[in-house]
Amino acid sequence: MELRRVAVELVRAGRSLLAFALLVPVASIALPSCGGGGSGTKEVCTPGETQACICTNGSTGAQSCAADGSQFGACTCSPAGTGGTTSTGGTSGTGGSAGGTGGTVCTPGETQACICTNGSTGAQPCAAGGTQFGACTCSPACPTALCGAACCGTDEVCIVKAGVTRCAQSCTTSSDCTVAMPCCSLLAPATGGSPPAKGACTSDTSACRCTTGSECQLGSCSPALAADGTTPLGVNTCSLNDGAPYDGCNGLQRCAGNTCCVHDANGNNFCAVICGNGTMCTGGAQCSNAYAIDALSSCLATQKTCSP
Repeated sequence: MELRRVAVELVRAGRSLLAFALLVPVASIALPSCGGGGSGTKEVCTPGETQACICTNGSTGAQSCAADGSQFGACTCSPAGTGGTTSTGGTSGTGGSAGGTGGTVCTPGETQACICTNGSTGAQPCAAGGTQFGACTCSPACPTALCGAACCGTDEVCIVKAGVTRCAQSCTTSSDCTVAMPCCSLLAPATGGSPPAKGACTSDTSACRCTTGSECQLGSCSPALAADGTTPLGVNTCSLNDGAPYDGCNGLQRCAGNTCCVHDANGNNFCAVICGNGTMCTGGAQCSNAYAIDALSSCLATQKTCSP
């Protein structure tokens, strides 16, 4: 009996050990590990650190590292800007990148040409940060109509020579011009009107405005004629000394046809058309004694002639 009881106890003890052996792995799984093992947030920057970033208006701003070092904050821009590009930090070891690095478009202080609203050329400077060119700086509006693409100065006139429109030095007589441009060219009058008050200095040798014959190669300075070839205008140009109507009658040169040798207030001798006694002047010229009859003329001192 005693042996049987001992055998039964041994069997019961074996079952308990088997149950314990089965429970140990389960408990090992269910219980937490002492060493941890969870993944923490990885730092991508040093808290308080700053880096440059590009604002939406092209200027440079700054963004600071977050307190936990996980990411850079939003781009802070100056008041003139409209805000920068925001960078979001990464998580679990992947740091956020700063806003894109924008390049400069010009060198501070550099200038470039620009077109003004009046068509003239101005200049615009590069901004201090080199991110953009500033407003176009223009000279005051052209006081006269543009001469081609240019605005002529106050001492210039607009002319067209050989199909080219350009500004030229203005003048009233050829002595105002330079050796390179010796002729004060008579500019065409408006339809039915008088020539412009000023001419233009050119290299021409004909229709050069003059005050006296000393400005002319042939020594004769007389009234210019309108397009009809007979009506005297109120400005003198260099002419031939050949006795033709409104050409010179200097020295022994005599006037031809129905003309008298006269002189004007500057002492210029030329042949003027006789008028009066039923003879009328053409093209709006006046029949008057505006010109004095020259002493060597065959005309009477009281003879009237056609004048501007």
